[in-house]
Amino acid sequence: MSQNQNKWLLFTHPSDKSERLDLGVYVNKSPQDPSAWSAPWSINCGPSGYSDLAYIDESWFACLMEWREDNYTEQIAIEIFSYNEVNQAIEGLNKLAVV
Repeated sequence: MSQNQNKWLLFTHPSDKSERLDLGVYVNKSPQDPSAWSAPWSINCGPSGYSDLAYIDESWFACLMEWREDNYTEQIAIEIFSYNEVNQAIEGLNKLAVV
């Protein structure tokens, strides 16, 4: 499938496979292809509960998340980032995986 630069999806979810740890941002640049999700760009290392992603403007996003050093449900934190930051981080992860 070809990639359309104007269509992509962002998703946030804890990246640890067994616990709610290390909240990551995932990108899919080919939304019709369920196997096209990127590796996660970590925006919170450690306990990470529920999160909600909101589009602000001009390709900027805000992610509200449950967070704490010891327990993921004690505080609500916000991380603001741009699509360019996510894309650069994901491309960097892809380059590391190829080496």
